[in-house]
Amino acid sequence: MPWAQKKLWGGWQIGSIFTISDGLPFTAALSGDVLGQANQLNFDVPNRLSNPGCGHAVNSGNPLQYITLSCFAFPNPSTMFGNAGRNELVGPGVVNADVSLFKNFSVHFINENARVQFRAEAFNAPNRANFAAPITNNKLFDTKGAPVNFAGQITTLVTPGRTMQLGLKLLW
Repeated sequence: MPWAQKKLWGGWQIGSIFTISDGLPFTAALSGDVLGQANQLNFDVPNRLSNPGCGHAVNSGNPLQYITLSCFAFPNPSTMFGNAGRNELVGPGVVNADVSLFKNFSVHFINENARVQFRAEAFNAPNRANFAAPITNNKLFDTKGAPVNFAGQITTLVTPGRTMQLGLKLLW
């Protein structure tokens, strides 16, 4: 019986990949050619306000209002460059853990080195929603100074939800 227990319960292996990273920096911008430069590149930026609560102009826990719009204002007059800095906002970071558990069983009836491997794997094991920076929704105001729909929202997931799989593999 101790031999059977050793064969069944012994020899398990675990593997993991743990990823943690800061978010990507991005710039708050104005939509369209506010300065009238007839340029296709949008490099016009809003004014950054120093209101209370605007030390960090992002709501890290709220993907629907990731950029705090009350920390920015349309430049007045509109022909003036805003004072918001380039890449002064930072997108959400990424935390991910992939875990695998596996065991090899010898199967000598095929050949000496043959084995069957049982695998259990979980990708994004904590099931954390990892979002991309709002690079496409970084335009806060249109050319007239009105807030843009969906400004500052994050809609793109970097990692999918938790995925689990079981596998049986023959190695020889």
